[in-house]
Amino acid sequence: MVRIFQGWLESDIPPATSVRDSLYLFADWVKFGGPPVRQQMLEQGAYEAVTKAWSLICYSGIDGTVTLFSPDANGVREASLAALYSLTAGFPEIIDQVGWIMIQQSVDTRMPDTTLTFAMKLIRNICIKSESNREYISWELELMEPLVLLIRRDKPSPEFVREMLIKNTMSLLRYLNVSQTVRLKCNAFGLVKWVLQIMMQYKASEGILEVGCSCLAFMTLRNACHTAQLIMADGVSVLLEIMDSNMETIQIMKGGCLTLRNVAANGGNTARSSILDKGGEELVRTIWEKFPDLRENYVKPVLRDLGVLKEDEIFSQNVKTQQQQQPTLPLETEVDAAGQHTEKEN
Repeated sequence: MVRIFQGWLESDIPPATSVRDSLYLFADWVKFGGPPVRQQMLEQGAYEAVTKAWSLICYSGIDGTVTLFSPDANGVREASLAALYSLTAGFPEIIDQVGWIMIQQSVDTRMPDTTLTFAMKLIRNICIKSESNREYISWELELMEPLVLLIRRDKPSPEFVREMLIKNTMSLLRYLNVSQTVRLKCNAFGLVKWVLQIMMQYKASEGILEVGCSCLAFMTLRNACHTAQLIMADGVSVLLEIMDSNMETIQIMKGGCLTLRNVAANGGNTARSSILDKGGEELVRTIWEKFPDLRENYVKPVLRDLGVLKEDEIFSQNVKTQQQQQPTLPLETEVDAAGQHTEKEN
C-alpha cells in the first residue's frame, strides 16, 4: 500500500481531496492493523510518504509559516495528522524536522478547531513515553506558548472544550509535567488554576477528575511555584472536596494524596496549616482505613509531611504494599469522554 501511495505522489500534484481520502484510509488501516502492520509500514517508508503528501499541499516554506487555509489544505493537513497519529503509537520518536514543522503549523490559532484537535492528539501521542519529545516540545520547539493561547482562547465552542481542552490538552499537560525540566517551563503560565477550574466545572465526571488529580500531582512534584499557584487558587479546598465526594474512586485518592503530600512538603507551615484547618488529616485517615493498600506509598507520606504521623503508624505496613517500590499514577488512563485506554485507542 505504501509503495502505491509513494508512486502516486511522484506524479504531478494529485487532487487534494484524493490525497485526503487516501491518508484517512491509510490511517484507519494502520490503526486497526496493529503493531505488525505499523512496523511493516514504517519499514516501507510510510512516514516519509505521509509527510511528503502534507508537503505537496500544505507546506509554504522552510520557516513553517502558514499561507494555506483553504478547505482542501485543511483537509489534507488533518488527514496527515491522523495518519501520523496512527504511525506514532509505540514509535513516538519517529518525528523528524519535517514532522515538527508540520506540528508547529497545525497549532496555529487560526486553524479550525478540528485541525487543532487532530494536532493535540498527535502531540499527546508522541509525549506519553518519550522524555526527549516532551523536552523538545517545551524548550526547543517552544510549543507551550501556542498551547496556552489555545487554552485561554475567548468563548470556545462546547465541542472545542470537550474534544480539545478536556480530552487532549489536560491529558497532554499531565504527560509534559512528568519531566522536571518541563515543569520549570510551565511555571510561568499559571496553568494550575486552569486545571482546578476544569475539575470544578466537570466534577461530576470521575474520568476528568482522575486526570486532573494526576496532573496536579505531577505539576506540584518538587515544584514550589506550582504549589504556590495551587494554594493561591484555593486548590486545597477544591482537592479535599473532590476527594471527599469520590471516596470510592481509588485513582482520585492516589492523585489527591500525592498532591497533598507535595503541597505539604513544598508549601511550608502555611500550606500544612491550610490542609489541617480544612480537615485534610481526617480525610486522609479515612483513606487509611478504607484502602489499606494505599497506606504505605500514598497515605503515610501525607501524614508524615503534615507532621501528624503517629508513632504506631510509622511501622504499620500492609502486606501487599511491601512489594511496592514507589507510588505510581496511571499515565495511560484517559478521561472518560475519550473512550478507550490510550494504548487501545492508538
